[in-house]
Amino acid sequence: MGEEPQDRPAIRVNAKTGKLPVRNLKRTVLSEDWAVLSKYAFDYRRRDGEWEHQDREIYHRGDAAAVLPFDPRRGTVLLVRQFRLPGYLKDGLDAMLEVCAGVLDEDDAEACVRREALEELGYRLHAVTPAFKAYSSPGSVTERVIANAPCPVLVLPTGASDGADSKAPARAAS
Repeated sequence: MGEEPQDRPAIRVNAKTGKLPVRNLKRTVLSEDWAVLSKYAFDYRRRDGEWEHQDREIYHRGDAAAVLPFDPRRGTVLLVRQFRLPGYLKDGLDAMLEVCAGVLDEDDAEACVRREALEELGYRLHAVTPAFKAYSSPGSVTERVIANAPCPVLVLPTGASDGADSKAPARAAS
């Protein structure tokens, strides 16, 4: 399940004006299944100083980490081919190509991408170097992705991923 939202978010004052950008924040939990889905009603102070009422639905998810492994001997990057219901519903896709990634759970970002590379691709990673953090979909999801710099693999596939979990390695030319 997703990261549990705080009942009272951190209060941040606009650095330029010294004023609060949000007031009258009210939260209603809509679902606590795959992730926590909350509806928020609030007033937002626009740049012109006027207040505007807004309603938003937010998925509260834990953070994730991603890496783009590559095999320098073959000159290929390694991607994962997985079924994703939204891609199927919107475009009829039976599989999508993705970078190697996973939810942090109790791991740190490096442990997460090392675990995912072995589970999803069957490869061990060389040095993992964090590059940046970004929200995956900041308009509706709290998940941040810790992206790592492209990372060379150490060994040939171990066979850890046999496709039985609907995850099959895909290799794309760099």
